[in-house]
Amino acid sequence: MRIFPEGEKIRVKNYDLKGVYKEGCDTLFELIGSKYHGSNTECTCWVFWKGIKTYLTNSIILGYNDYKVMDSGIDPETGKKLWGSQWGHLEFKRQTSSAGRAGLL
Repeated sequence: MRIFPEGEKIRVKNYDLKGVYKEGCDTLFELIGSKYHGSNTECTCWVFWKGIKTYLTNSIILGYNDYKVMDSGIDPETGKKLWGSQWGHLEFKRQTSSAGRAGLL
């Protein structure tokens, strides 16, 4: 991932595990209140799901102590959601580490 400022917004460019840039999969973030809100900027981030070509849509809310994300795969021909969260954002909370507690970041 690489981060680039764009005026009042921040663009995050995504790469696969081999370091190859994933064209069309950028996420654009904007600071709203005390949290960054982001989504992908194009409908060209292709993901194959059960042999079907879908495009990824995402919604991200990033705060100091929390991270919320919702990804969905959309059929480009029908516009129908084929995969992803059915009940809203997945929510993650920052964990604090302490001596003697392994595995926490």
